[in-house]
Amino acid sequence: GSATGITSTNDQFWHQDSPGLARLAEAGDRFGFMGDGTVISDYHIQLIYPDSSVSGNQRALFEEVVDRWREVILGDVPDVVVPGIGAVDDLAIQIRAKAIDGSSGTLAEATVTQVRTAGSLPALAEITFDNADLPSLESSAELFDVALHEMGHTVGIGTLWQRMGLVS
Repeated sequence: GSATGITSTNDQFWHQDSPGLARLAEAGDRFGFMGDGTVISDYHIQLIYPDSSVSGNQRALFEEVVDRWREVILGDVPDVVVPGIGAVDDLAIQIRAKAIDGSSGTLAEATVTQVRTAGSLPALAEITFDNADLPSLESSAELFDVALHEMGHTVGIGTLWQRMGLVS
């Protein structure tokens, strides 16, 4: 490391305990960057499907959305036990489709249903897609973007800002 940052030669693995990095790793951390730019995240999102309203193809797409969020959120938060779910590392999201308001209205909605006592970060959330809009979102390739947006709410973007004093 240097005042201008860290550099690597060939394939190297950088992590929180690498010389020149200011932060120390916690036990079990896997956060780091590979020399090729690959990101390793300690943040986990567990998707739960309480019913069969979401297809296998849609579920696969939602896993891609999780992967995208794991490129952005790298750190770990403490595991918690959520009643009815069990141990959660780091966020569990229930996803379903049901009638909201019919075609071309509200496409989906997300809400944080349980936050951690310490830090007020989300532990459990739910995303509901309007079953009248889901087929057209999927066929128009807009489902990824809508799911990415809604999953942003489940990690706390916009939904917990006032509670955490980020907006007035």
